[in-house]
Amino acid sequence: MEKKFKDNIVKQRDSLKISGKEIEERIRKSPFGEKTKGWAARWAEVESYGSVGLGLYDVIPIMERGKGAYLYDTDGKEYLDLLAGFSVSLLGSCNEEITSIIQEQAAKLIHYFDFPHVERIKMAERLVSLSRISGKSRVVFGVTGSDAIELAVRAARYYTGQPYMLSAYGDYHGNT
Repeated sequence: MEKKFKDNIVKQRDSLKISGKEIEERIRKSPFGEKTKGWAARWAEVESYGSVGLGLYDVIPIMERGKGAYLYDTDGKEYLDLLAGFSVSLLGSCNEEITSIIQEQAAKLIHYFDFPHVERIKMAERLVSLSRISGKSRVVFGVTGSDAIELAVRAARYYTGQPYMLSAYGDYHGNT
């Protein structure tokens, strides 16, 4: 059974291999403008062909800017952003209020690894105050979707006392 499983994985991997010539042809045939095709060619020169964009689409448009719910490729063509930054920027691109808050914070502190800082503590206090958990609550921060899933599994195991969890095989949660 294990050998059959491994053979199937190898077949799937081999069927996904893409050549440089195939990428060039995809870009040439794409419906995008010349600037966007040029940026796509540059992208193909420096990033892995294993990226999610080339796995899902022949070629994806190369975005230059965003405003609200819209993104604009390098030729200025407008797209409705249905990905919303993988749900982390659901408030839209370049929202003036949020941009102002980001600029203000960037002038103070941009990044401090995964250690406590003033704004992080304020956010944890706010989250604890909103918690409906009876008794003392605490916050655990994660920096990726993978962290969120892994922390949720750990919390569920802790809460239930069960050593195992059911999960869908092959689901995408982030980077683990």
